[in-house]
Amino acid sequence: IKLFKNRLLSFFCAMAFFLMPAVSVSSFLISTDVVLILLWIASLIQVLNIKNNPHYLNFLTLGILLGLAFLAKYAAIYFILSLVFLLIIEKNYRLAFLKSKLKLTLFIITFVVILIPNILWNIKNNWLTITHTLDNASLDKININAFGFVEFILSQIIMIGPFLFFGVFYFFYKKIKILENEKFLICFSLPALLIVSIESFLVRANANWAAVSLVTLMILFISIIYRFNKKIIHLNNYFNILIGFLLYAMIGTSYSLGAFDRINGMKEFVELIEINKRPSIKNIVISDRLLFASLNFELYQKNIEFFSTIKPGEKISHHFQLSNPLLFNFSENFLFIGNTNEIDYLQENKYVKIITE
Repeated sequence: IKLFKNRLLSFFCAMAFFLMPAVSVSSFLISTDVVLILLWIASLIQVLNIKNNPHYLNFLTLGILLGLAFLAKYAAIYFILSLVFLLIIEKNYRLAFLKSKLKLTLFIITFVVILIPNILWNIKNNWLTITHTLDNASLDKININAFGFVEFILSQIIMIGPFLFFGVFYFFYKKIKILENEKFLICFSLPALLIVSIESFLVRANANWAAVSLVTLMILFISIIYRFNKKIIHLNNYFNILIGFLLYAMIGTSYSLGAFDRINGMKEFVELIEINKRPSIKNIVISDRLLFASLNFELYQKNIEFFSTIKPGEKISHHFQLSNPLLFNFSENFLFIGNTNEIDYLQENKYVKIITE
């Protein structure tokens, strides 16, 4: 409504968003993306509020919301890039943000103050979250990956819906005029989508890495198609409903789907290691962080301590190595899941049994 002053168009956008397969899948997952997207949308609304009313309170609120978005996930950096892009190409937004240096300073100070606890924690812990984020991006392992790029683009098309995606390209072919508010949507869609697309080509990228861009991208596509052919929007919604029901059926029947490989089979794995038959086992050592998190969740009611391998002098790469390290002088019995060379730094190897991942 703030963008186009059209309640019917707003309704179409809301319905299309809730029917997106990406939203359907997210409802089954505990993810920082959900918190990030909520704060991202709230920050977008504040940018629009600042354009219409550049009041001190609106700058203050934007600083708080964007700071919290960063605390949710560092992908909020895309918002800063998008905002800079918007200020460069759109005069009205540039005047609203840059006319008063005091208001802009208030926004920046508020944003930094919200980040201070995270900054101090990182300083104390050798910038662990920054290191982990860079390791996750794997930019030091560049290897041209055309298949990964195609896979990422296809995942974005499925997330939005193919009718919307290809419908927009048809109307671009017809040389439609882009409205000012649609430029706003482009600015908050393209940077994240472009950066992650390049990363998917050079290294790899998960489908959710550009999730924030889908919010404005979906509104952009609907606003363009709404002017010409509303039937395409309806067809896209029907398609997304079908995909949603298909996903629900797959999840309900425990169908083997690649997207759920990381969370499938945990209950069966717990039965495999027969932890219930080993009452003397009070410690489990795991080298893989994803397996660590999954088993910790599955066995949270058990009186079991979990530890992560970390060799002396080795650089800490994730939270579990920081909070639950297996120290070199650990001397109690434990069940070890991983490769034996990952615990060769122990003074005495008193593990109970080795299970290779």
